[in-house]
Amino acid sequence: MFRSIDNGDSWASFSKGLPEYFYASSLAVGSSGYVFVAGSSPVGSSGVFRSSDTSDSWAPANNGLSSSGVLAINSNGDIFAGASGGMVFRSQDNGGHWMPVNSNLIKSSVRCITIDATGQILIGTESNWIFRSTDNGATWTALNTAENATVYALAINSNGHIFAGTAPAGAFRSIDNGNRWTRINEGLTNTWVVSLAINSSGRIFAGTFWGGVFRSAQNAASAGEKREEGEILSSFILSQNHPNPFNPSTQISFALPKAQKVTLKVFDLTGKEVATLLRNEYRAAGVHAITFEAQHLPSGIYLYRLQAGEFVETKRMVLIR
Repeated sequence: MFRSIDNGDSWASFSKGLPEYFYASSLAVGSSGYVFVAGSSPVGSSGVFRSSDTSDSWAPANNGLSSSGVLAINSNGDIFAGASGGMVFRSQDNGGHWMPVNSNLIKSSVRCITIDATGQILIGTESNWIFRSTDNGATWTALNTAENATVYALAINSNGHIFAGTAPAGAFRSIDNGNRWTRINEGLTNTWVVSLAINSSGRIFAGTFWGGVFRSAQNAASAGEKREEGEILSSFILSQNHPNPFNPSTQISFALPKAQKVTLKVFDLTGKEVATLLRNEYRAAGVHAITFEAQHLPSGIYLYRLQAGEFVETKRMVLIR
């Protein structure tokens, strides 16, 4: 670890109290003056360590915490730590104590956490899942994901648009709360995007594996919105079910740009059909919602597929008993 007290003109080692060979994977600064670092060491303890502006060393802050690789702090000073196995922890006393806040999460390593000004929390995982919490981590809802790739970075702009950095699929943007995603890789020569930042003018900065930082050529937070909104209004849409994960029922919504006969089926991961919600039934143009009852099914990941004319789309959902 290194620290600069002159706006980056010079740097000095700042590792006292950290384990030998400590790999720092995340830093977060709280409003109380504390600085937190999460990481691991092959020869020492792992987890979260705490320091302050006036301190010259680090101290462990792991009471109740199994491990951690990523950190984020909300406007109230609550700290969120993500770890392997789908574990998310929260501390409300500057790292003195931690409690798990994992309701509805799947067992996939958490690779990133971001929190916007409204307190909305997003986490990205190794198995391409993105989850959202709007109640300070008490419950989580899965979003549709952009690609079958690890989600290493998430950012939210002032308009509420979500940006995802993935590996190896690159960067994506969603303007509808994660239901649909647009790839924004033009100009990226490295699509292993592992960090994202948005400046005050709306430009996107993307950091990549093996070095290289890229900046959007224009205000990527708003570029193309008009075109995309038009596409969404004129397109078939299969939305992510809600809630997700669920038990025992969930709602599946879809939109039709024109009247169409629709088939909506649910399958398990072996491809076996477990439910038919609509079978070649006529539906008018507009938004429709179907409730799926799964009392008879075991916990697991299921696929639901919408077919309307030539349009076919499949999404995943998770049933947790």
